Amino acid sequence: MLDAGALIALERDEQRLWERVEDAHLTGRPPLTHGGVVAQV
Repeated sequence: MLDAGALIALERDEQRLWERVEDAHLTGRPPLTHGGVVAQV
């Protein structure tokens, strides 16, 4: 589950987090979040 800090890191194009997102996607477990986190960002 991605929190607000993770979404901000993705927005800032932090490569390390993008690698984790890609790895999760490739293993069939895409990252998730919820509306409260999106509203927070």
